[in-house]
Amino acid sequence: MNDFTSCPFILNCTGRSVKTERVLKSKETYAYLFASSTCSGQKDLLLKLKDVYREVKKRKIPLEIFYISSDRDPDEMLKHFKMQYNITYEPQVIVVTKDGLIVTKTGKNELDEFGTNVVIKWMASNAEY
Repeated sequence: MNDFTSCPFILNCTGRSVKTERVLKSKETYAYLFASSTCSGQKDLLLKLKDVYREVKKRKIPLEIFYISSDRDPDEMLKHFKMQYNITYEPQVIVVTKDGLIVTKTGKNELDEFGTNVVIKWMASNAEY
């Protein structure tokens, strides 16, 4: 179960509105980055995730990365996400299967340790991959 299915459109990395169904259609796992523009170290983390995203696309790995921003007044979805995944600090990377199983809550540390190869670790829990 994915929390984005109730949203008909989401913004892609260029800020363009795209159909949620199209983005999630072939994805098995989701990485959520919870952060705000005031988080220390966010720029480095975003650059690392950008590298991971390129690797995911190149290898055709069924993983999608989402940035959940805390910069604006929190709406219901943001509150729901933070409560559901017990987000107590930012930046934080949570990786979840499409069925809602948490793969890791320490994605930021794993990204620092494994670099783009972290995708292998994140996808290992997905039997279909």
